[in-house]
Amino acid sequence: MTKTAFAVVSLMLITGLAAPCPVNAQIPERPKTKIVTGAVVDSDWVGSKIVVKWYDDLQDAYDELTVIVPDDALITKGVDTISFTDIHQDDKVKVEYYSDSFSGLKAARVTVQM
Repeated sequence: MTKTAFAVVSLMLITGLAAPCPVNAQIPERPKTKIVTGAVVDSDWVGSKIVVKWYDDLQDAYDELTVIVPDDALITKGVDTISFTDIHQDDKVKVEYYSDSFSGLKAARVTVQM
């Protein structure tokens, strides 16, 4: 039995079936994220976008930021996970987002404040 097991394992190693990944495989870098806190002033359910009005300390003025909220973004309110349709105008939110070269700013996480 041990000779058979040894032969099977040897064959797997030789053919590469037991190798978990290529030797030179690159782990993709996680995008650098930024955080903005403000109020939702508009939402687009079709385009899965929200517009957040936030106060910019450097400019000493309010600004608006449009962020795409993809399906894989984590959206929470308190300890509950909620859906995009549960985000309403005037909700206070904290959005962790990153820049996607193809589609603009994307949310990684949206926290609706209670």
